[in-house]
Amino acid sequence: MPVLPNGYLSPQLQHLDSILRRLVTTTEDATVVIPQWTNTSWYATAIRACFEYQVLSSTDAKDTNPTPWAMLA
Repeated sequence: MPVLPNGYLSPQLQHLDSILRRLVTTTEDATVVIPQWTNTSWYATAIRACFEYQVLSSTDAKDTNPTPWAMLA
């Protein structure tokens, strides 16, 4: 998957490990939006690699069990 300078990525979960490894080992920059699943193998790598981190919460009042998303830059 080509990454443009500070490109926006919202990758499929099965590709997260390889994309995060690529971002950590190269000088490429990207804004990545991922689920905030702290118990996954790739989450710690994502947090260590990021310059900026922001949690995006659901604004839907009917969403009783929202999945928080993390935006990494």
